[in-house]
Amino acid sequence: MTNVGFLILFGLSSVLFPCEGQVYPPSNQSTIVVLPGATERLKWSFVGDPAQASLAWYFTRRGGSEAEKLAVKFRTNAPIITKSSLPRLAIETPATLVLKNVDARYNGKYRLSVQQTGGGVDAEVDVFIAEKPTVTFSCSSPIKVDEGDNVTCACRGQGGNPPANVIWYKDGVQIGRTGKEEQTLTLRNVNGTDTGAYKCVAQSHTLIN
Repeated sequence: MTNVGFLILFGLSSVLFPCEGQVYPPSNQSTIVVLPGATERLKWSFVGDPAQASLAWYFTRRGGSEAEKLAVKFRTNAPIITKSSLPRLAIETPATLVLKNVDARYNGKYRLSVQQTGGGVDAEVDVFIAEKPTVTFSCSSPIKVDEGDNVTCACRGQGGNPPANVIWYKDGVQIGRTGKEEQTLTLRNVNGTDTGAYKCVAQSHTLIN
């Protein structure tokens, strides 16, 4: 007599929910993730006298190669916001670039260049505007199989920003490794012990207050 096992498969999309020398990136991080609509202060720091330094902020769009100048500040003069593709910018002294009400246009790398007596240094930070991934499967749900069958189901977390980590769980316990944007569940020669609820989680970012 053939035993039949039932595999229940469903998906869950989870919401996102340095520099060498004398200048340091915001929060000493190389990557920062920001929620859409938020205001983010990118606060660089540097060694030296701000009154004797010339500063320039640059932006390179994700996937782009050319940097555009966003703002400049010459020593004790007031900062100047240059005409760029990014609206809603501000400068707070001594070296903070404020991004207001951000959207997908703000995805990219931000760099501060500091010129002082003796030369110049810079530091860069990569900013991701968070986006929830969409989960898709290569199989249907639920799946009904016979004992001894093999089961394969690919889970994809697409469109997330940053690119999603994809994890399979069985009855709440992680199984297998974490994949980048895709992970495949493979069950060979199934039997009654394989019966359960299999869940795929695609997670782009976890925000910690």
